[in-house]
Amino acid sequence: MSDRRSASPSKGRVVAAFAAVYVLWGSTYLGIRFAMETLPPFLTNGARFVLAGLVLFAWARWSGAPRPSGREWRAGFVAGGLMFLCGTGGIVWAERVVPSGVV
Repeated sequence: MSDRRSASPSKGRVVAAFAAVYVLWGSTYLGIRFAMETLPPFLTNGARFVLAGLVLFAWARWSGAPRPSGREWRAGFVAGGLMFLCGTGGIVWAERVVPSGVV
């Protein structure tokens, strides 16, 4: 039997991971605020989604993943569209009038 305690991360690593998520995720909203000073809200959001999608697709293909099927593309477009409009779309729309710290 293996000892589960030896496989658990140290407290310092957990704190560091939490801090990284807190800073990186939190800085996203500030980045959206700065980008919206020069670009329309949904253009900013769309550019982020397209860039992220291209990077993830290239990484997956480079890692040897097969090309997505038509069904997977459709499901991806539906999920992406909902996230674009309802998820982060609502955030970028709200940041037009609400401070990024509140968002």
